Amino acid sequence: MRLKRLLFYLILCSLLYLVGCDSESGNVGSIADSNSDQTLSSQTENKEVSRISLNDFSISRIGNDDEQIYYDMGRSEAEKILGQPSEMSTYDSAVLCTYNLGVDILYRNESVAGILLSAASEGEYQTQRGLSIGMQGTEVKGLFNQSPEQLISDSIVNYIYDSVLDDVLEGIPNPPRDTVFVYNIEIDYGTKKIRNIRLSDNQAIINAYQR
Repeated sequence: MRLKRLLFYLILCSLLYLVGCDSESGNVGSIADSNSDQTLSSQTENKEVSRISLNDFSISRIGNDDEQIYYDMGRSEAEKILGQPSEMSTYDSAVLCTYNLGVDILYRNESVAGILLSAASEGEYQTQRGLSIGMQGTEVKGLFNQSPEQLISDSIVNYIYDSVLDDVLEGIPNPPRDTVFVYNIEIDYGTKKIRNIRLSDNQAIINAYQR
């Protein structure tokens, strides 16, 4: 079970590794296929969507916005909503907790530093922007109005947000910056549907890479 709980960190590690490879080759940034861009844009014409912000790094129960978990929320407050974890793994100053209904939370210093939605959260939780497990991957870009988004592969998309610049970046900073957050969306290669959503700060992903 400990190996299973390491999945959160291992995936973050692989994301940063891929970003680093792109950076070394001078290809950090948007490498989205033009045909995909045309398909996505044609589906979202005339839609108005808000710019990404720190508010995006939160989730809520579908149909009940009062049950909201957000970045930097205290663990005691989060567990009033989520209940007690079924599993816990400790990593230095961070603790990864697994809760019911497909929600994993990474706490640092007893505050939310990362959120993971997995398969069991389908129909139960969504992000502040309205993304949820099981949505078609083609719907993702229509919920954002900023570029570049970072398409690391055919199935992994990152929006890397700097809260001071109030804009997205082309790569994950290393060493980390306290003002940077990573909005990671993983799309199943076969079904083309969202299968994992990860919301974390820059420090969480760099720590994963350095382990």
